[in-house]
Amino acid sequence: MVDQHRAAPSDVRRMAQAWDQDQLECRLYGHDWQPLRASQDRKTLLIAVVQVCPRCESERHQEINGRTGAVFAQWIDYGEGYLCKGMGRIIGDGRNTLRLEAVTRIYKITKGSVEPHSGITREALQEALPIPIKKAS
Repeated sequence: MVDQHRAAPSDVRRMAQAWDQDQLECRLYGHDWQPLRASQDRKTLLIAVVQVCPRCESERHQEINGRTGAVFAQWIDYGEGYLCKGMGRIIGDGRNTLRLEAVTRIYKITKGSVEPHSGITREALQEALPIPIKKAS
């Protein structure tokens, strides 16, 4: 049975190819929120704060109690093309697919030897990967 709330890796791959590098970075690493504006109501002291992500142009809004600092409401208005309506959450295998798409597009990957910081052995990697690892010469 397919999880209706989880995005399929094939859908994530298709959407990721349509996103630009900035949208990919926000999806993978999170938004780079920067202050945009804030205003306060004179009577209620409610503070409305807006931050913007310069990469994907999404805006984060907060309504804050001007006396206590408690947040009454918060929401994000996402930039054009950022949301994938009906696709489901990008978690699990979908998140892994997104990570590979982003890393291969954002970075110039050099070929060579990598010593895993995690301490994972070549044998464990071999078991986890769908393709064989070539032995170093």
